[in-house]
Amino acid sequence: MIETLSGASWTASTASLPVADSGTLNGVDCLSSTSCVAVGSQLSKATTAPLVEVLGGSAWTPSVLIGPAGLTDPTLSSVSCTTSTSCVAVGSATQPSADSSYNLPGQNSVPFAEVLAGTTWTLSLLPTPAVSAGSQLTEISCFSAGSCVAIGTYLDSLLSNQTYVETLAGTTWSEVALPTLPSWYGSTPGGVSCPAVTDCIAVGSASLRSGAVGSFASSWNGTTWTTASLPGPLGGLEAGLTAISCTSGTACVAIGIDYLSKAAANSGVFAQNFEETLSATTWTASQLAGIHGALQPSIVGISCSAASSCVAVGRLSINNNSQYQNGNGNGVFRLTFSVTGGPSHALVQRLSGAAWTRSVLVDPAGPPAADLTSVSCATATSCVGVGAYATVTGTGLLVGDLAGGAWNLSQLPSASGVENFLESISCPRGPTCIAVGFQVDATRHWHPMYATDTNGTWVIRDLPSPVGSQDVELSNVSCSSSTFCLALGSYDQGGAYRQFFEVLRHRTWALTPIPEAMGKVKVTAGVGGVACVQDVCRAVGGTGSSAVIWTFAAGKWTLAQLRAPFKHAAMQLELISCRSRYSCEAEGEIGLRGRAAQVVETLSGTSWRPRVMTPFTAATDYFPVDLSCAPTGHCAVVLQKLSLSSLLSGGDIQFVSQLRSTSGASWSIDHFAVDPDVVQETVNSVACPSRLACTAVGSEVFVNGAQLPFVITGS
Repeated sequence: MIETLSGASWTASTASLPVADSGTLNGVDCLSSTSCVAVGSQLSKATTAPLVEVLGGSAWTPSVLIGPAGLTDPTLSSVSCTTSTSCVAVGSATQPSADSSYNLPGQNSVPFAEVLAGTTWTLSLLPTPAVSAGSQLTEISCFSAGSCVAIGTYLDSLLSNQTYVETLAGTTWSEVALPTLPSWYGSTPGGVSCPAVTDCIAVGSASLRSGAVGSFASSWNGTTWTTASLPGPLGGLEAGLTAISCTSGTACVAIGIDYLSKAAANSGVFAQNFEETLSATTWTASQLAGIHGALQPSIVGISCSAASSCVAVGRLSINNNSQYQNGNGNGVFRLTFSVTGGPSHALVQRLSGAAWTRSVLVDPAGPPAADLTSVSCATATSCVGVGAYATVTGTGLLVGDLAGGAWNLSQLPSASGVENFLESISCPRGPTCIAVGFQVDATRHWHPMYATDTNGTWVIRDLPSPVGSQDVELSNVSCSSSTFCLALGSYDQGGAYRQFFEVLRHRTWALTPIPEAMGKVKVTAGVGGVACVQDVCRAVGGTGSSAVIWTFAAGKWTLAQLRAPFKHAAMQLELISCRSRYSCEAEGEIGLRGRAAQVVETLSGTSWRPRVMTPFTAATDYFPVDLSCAPTGHCAVVLQKLSLSSLLSGGDIQFVSQLRSTSGASWSIDHFAVDPDVVQETVNSVACPSRLACTAVGSEVFVNGAQLPFVITGS
């Protein structure tokens, strides 16, 4: 799609394509209102090729270029033109290798350039940093024919992202890594702008060793690059720059996004755009006015015709209560502003995509403390969530039932002298749900129990405890039918932590020790999650150096170890979700040289394949608590971490929650609206019965002390 500004009006048009399944445009450069070049890629018969669209007059003409030989998925990301017959486009392609199966973001990527001279495009492979495990170019700026600077990212020897530049002088390309600061361990490029041969400024975001994210600018004086940290917006905790435009070497405007800013949190959103303005030698940061109802505005491009006149474009998510709400909650927006006068206006052009919406299920006048701990959905409109509530007179089980588009809550009081807690629920297709948890007796000892829901009628039953155990609980369950389930439990035995399985077959539960030795495989491992589909159940865990998969089928257990994809790395799986008996996703963490990344193991047929989903960073405090994958491939994961501020203040232990989703090679963070009266929000569980229908549940603590269950849905 192409958007064209004429006067004060924007017009959307669809670019024509050669015979192709689909096409994507990633960058554009215009010399006038009737002369532009856009670049990207097209997919035809499962083959990707570089794509160029040229505007001459009022019509766009496509051209498919030849990508680098022997490389796959060539894509152009940016283009810069000095005349209508002199342009340079940059991008990257993938070099197949033995390591490509691990799918580390950027791994095995090779940068290339397409240079237009007259009417002919010429392909060039570009040099890469010596220690690079893969590099990609994302932006380019040319100040004359044969004089350009491109910015990109590469994976260093520690598998962290670093920013580098490629410089074109005549017909020769050379590369150099941008200088870093001692407080960094990695960086991500945002954009580059070169108003003159001796004036280039590149911006981006730096990953700090403290765990925060900050902005940086690197300046080129014709001989050397100099890097400096930028002040960032007031109150910003995770702010990075994504684009820049300069009208001279001393007049630039850079745009970025600030996650988790104090101003954003106080207004109930999760991000705000901000600008960094360079005047002479001083950078000044300021927040940009938000769009009403916008949850996550993300500016990806900017162009300035003068020091005080710029146009920026990007994407945003819209609060479902917003006046702009239409469809399912995402939009494309354009922000026009004057640097001296501040933001002037913003508007929504079109809504598409997916967003999370939030609903509190209990009125604050209800129980003072209530929580939903697990959810299971048979379909997008049929879900059951379970948890617990507490009042001054006692506790009980809390059940939330989604039917007919509305959630209904019911309370199941505990019997006198006992307290019941449900930790996990599974609802196979049909009228029955099975939940597991524990019961606390009058002596404060825990005992395993399960509950069944048949057409709205709940029955609670005890289960036997392992011999010599105390404080026994069931924390996870998965069922493929009302008569076939696998539950995971744990208990204390003389001060030692133990785990066990409970297997439901033909309406009978059987306590099963966790197998730790089979054939040549012997492990002492912790189990993280379980998943049952059809007649097979699986559980995942890890030994520290390798992941472990337990499989239960036809009444027998098998055990397998999955080695980490990198030498000297350690891997552990925490969660698993299965679409069929031969298709599963298991999520966990891989550690390497003091850094960590999220890893996913995918079962396809009989083989497991690892994919590293995030860059390696300093070890995160987040730990995964639930995973759900839709039949068509989309997955959502819930993560939590301890709130440092609650620990430092000596108050109650609190958690910070995060939702992430994926439909491909990497995880993305999903943001959702928070009520301004909420002081703590915890997400506990997620269920995705289809690709664009996920439901997550948890609880909120309000300023008046009430703790209420809530759901957030993505559709």
